[in-house]
Amino acid sequence: SIRDVADRAIQMYTGDPLMKYDSLQYKPEEAPTSGRYNTIPIPVPAPVIRIEDTKAAANKVLWGPQVESFNSPRMHAAFSHYEVLRAPHPLGPWTVIDSVYPGDPEYFADGEYTVVDPFSNLGDNAAYAVVSVDQLGGRSGMSNLTVHETQAPPVEKLGKVYVIPNPLLVTSGLSGSDPSGEIGDRIQFVGLTSRCTIMIFSYTGQLIRTIEHNRETYGQPWYQLSINNQIIASGVYYFVVEDRETGAKSNGKFVVIH
Repeated sequence: SIRDVADRAIQMYTGDPLMKYDSLQYKPEEAPTSGRYNTIPIPVPAPVIRIEDTKAAANKVLWGPQVESFNSPRMHAAFSHYEVLRAPHPLGPWTVIDSVYPGDPEYFADGEYTVVDPFSNLGDNAAYAVVSVDQLGGRSGMSNLTVHETQAPPVEKLGKVYVIPNPLLVTSGLSGSDPSGEIGDRIQFVGLTSRCTIMIFSYTGQLIRTIEHNRETYGQPWYQLSINNQIIASGVYYFVVEDRETGAKSNGKFVVIH
């Protein structure tokens, strides 16, 4: 939390033992004018990570072994292992999805580690971090926290396009987060090519929205906003998807229930 970070910052500056200032008032005017940053043991730093999509829409977390050779006179203890964490939101709650030890052949190949997230869901946003743990249980910060939208590569040839969820129950209480809009309002069109146009129509044939999909992804989110930036009403809607390179088309319908 912000409170924990502030307490650690005070500890680093003063060189005093860690104190929780949730009930005590820290008085900076009584602190020394120069910080004593070299008195606090430091953990092994967190590695640099990256997240990649797969055809199965299962996110891969990848990182190199560079921090295993980190050394400093102020180290808390020698490196032990990594913990791979995920959360539905950058603020948590965080879950350890795997623990990885140096050079483990199950995860290490071609100079880097790879862990596949078994909880990935197409279109969902998830936060990831890899923490370094030392031999005394000290842990690095989550300085590599990364938010990633789970996707798969686009299809090469336009076929059947699906809408998920269908029907969309706005009161269904979808979990997770989406930095692009409200998670409870999100509809996804999946089965797309990389360059296509999605046209959404009302039951009476009125054009509700046109979406230009220009991403190397399998899906495209929509947050129920009409041409006039108004949330659409409950009802049955139709859509037509056209591949702009080949002219191929696909169509279908979906239901929204508020």
